[in-house]
Amino acid sequence: MNFDDEFNFYGDESCHILYDNSRYMVLGAIRCRKQLCKKVSKNIKEIKIKYGLSPDFEIKSTKVSNGRYDFYKELIEYFLSEKALKFRAVIVDKSILDHKSHNQTHEDFYYKMYFYLFREFVIIGNNYIYLDYKDSSSYERCKYLNKVLNNNFIRNHNLKLFVQQIDSKESNLLQLSDLLIGLICYNAKGLDTNKAKLKLIDILKSRLGISLYYTNSNIKLNIFKWSPK
Repeated sequence: MNFDDEFNFYGDESCHILYDNSRYMVLGAIRCRKQLCKKVSKNIKEIKIKYGLSPDFEIKSTKVSNGRYDFYKELIEYFLSEKALKFRAVIVDKSILDHKSHNQTHEDFYYKMYFYLFREFVIIGNNYIYLDYKDSSSYERCKYLNKVLNNNFIRNHNLKLFVQQIDSKESNLLQLSDLLIGLICYNAKGLDTNKAKLKLIDILKSRLGISLYYTNSNIKLNIFKWSPK
């Protein structure tokens, strides 16, 4: 691995608010070598056009339906076959959180989980982390996360991280990341009303031989199921 290698990461989260009627929160990110991102984005755009969608159609896990199943299935198949793409997620069961005992806020915990997400995922060289823009506080969150991550990796002078926000509407890779995060979160919740999502989840499970819930060592789709020490 060369020290001048560059990788892009496209990250997002689902159900990260402490009290939102969801037991699980999932943080995830897609990694792609920087010079291959344009090619991957172009390929995703071509899949959209193939299924009669606008190139600007926003891929989202909340849009998965029986009517668009074939489209989303091809996206999942593309992710699985494209060697340039790797994905990692952190799953947290919020029902077991006890922030008071650990002298932390949920916001503190949120940043810790992002550290766990990237701890085993960043590469020697330059790492550019793009997170979905949420609201007016997104800039400060990214700025602080950039500080947290760089402080934790400061001893490795050959590893640099740069965190910034982008609009998911402008990034096909961030949209694909949202899809995978949504499916993992849906699986963790044990929901079963969206048959199209269940079929996509089954494709990932069967092709990769993983549960999508427990910690694994899979290189393509790596999951860390967090538990308190």
